[in-house]
Amino acid sequence: MLRSGLLAASIALSLAAPGCGGEGSDAGEDPVAQVPSGVQEQVRAARDPQPSEFPAAAGKTLRALADEIGGGEAEMGLASSVFLAGQENRVAFGVIDESAGFLYGKTALYVARSPKQPAQGPFVAPADVLVTDPPYRSQQAATEGD
Repeated sequence: MLRSGLLAASIALSLAAPGCGGEGSDAGEDPVAQVPSGVQEQVRAARDPQPSEFPAAAGKTLRALADEIGGGEAEMGLASSVFLAGQENRVAFGVIDESAGFLYGKTALYVARSPKQPAQGPFVAPADVLVTDPPYRSQQAATEGD
């Protein structure tokens, strides 16, 4: 149930940022410089979402929040599949458009046991730049442009 709640919340409430949030490991290097130049400004903006930029859950159900915000044409792809109650869980995901291209923007997640249960959140999800070295990229990733 939690997984479907995360999915519903993320699809409806993501304002488009792939990643799972967190700190980078290379403090001296600007990770945004590694992404295509056509999306660098979008990625920079997506790296610092604030809870105040998203609706407060305020006792609303997950479904009510999703209806309030609307989902548009964006879809979320989960890279995480196991979430354990009572533990800190990282949610790896990306938001894509109808052409399967990545979307970048400020993002937050809301969670609930089911869409009809009260939601918790927003939990901001800063964009994480995860760039794979060229020799290890899939054929699709190696040919993807801006």
